[in-house]
Amino acid sequence: SAQNILNTLKSMNSEMASFAPASAPLVEKRVVELNADPNSNQWERYQQTINTAPLEESLETLSRAPAEMRDQLYQQVAQKALVNGDVARARQIIKDYIVNASQRQQALSQLEQQVIYLDAAKGRVEDALRAASTIRSARERAGVVAQIANQIGTGQKRATALDLLEQARNLLGNSVRVENPEQMNALLEIARVTSRYDAKRGFEMVEPLIDQFNEV
Repeated sequence: SAQNILNTLKSMNSEMASFAPASAPLVEKRVVELNADPNSNQWERYQQTINTAPLEESLETLSRAPAEMRDQLYQQVAQKALVNGDVARARQIIKDYIVNASQRQQALSQLEQQVIYLDAAKGRVEDALRAASTIRSARERAGVVAQIANQIGTGQKRATALDLLEQARNLLGNSVRVENPEQMNALLEIARVTSRYDAKRGFEMVEPLIDQFNEV
């Protein structure tokens, strides 16, 4: 994070000269200090390995990394497996190698959401909706549903698109009121896409929210 901040500041020399000229020497000093940090150099070497080496070789190399670095590095290897299309291997890496239970669970949750987005982007909307239905948190589920709704319609028949949109709407619950901003955003997104095919149905989705909008 420090490296990213400093790199951003260094790319803004003209702005710094205008607004904080006295800080420029300090930025240069911090860059030198950070580059001299052995942990920083070590991290870059491991990242290079992840980017260029096969998965198994990366896992073997990371087994010798400092303990405090491993979990985050293993998560990056899992991401590489996902990008390569091997979802099962990505899951297994997270389960087998990330030691911290909280970070392991968070990494698995992020992975499952990424798989949902990939399914939706590739036209497997029903699979995406089915997976989204298993998300326990109503807020997280609503956020995912809003993203899926964006992918509905491309290359699909009108009847199919409307059916998928109704499935997405049902994942938000049966209440005429929404409980949080994520649900509100998801419902409005579903209604917006629905209106392309059936304006009347799109308005029907939004109309129950009028009283709630007025309260706000």
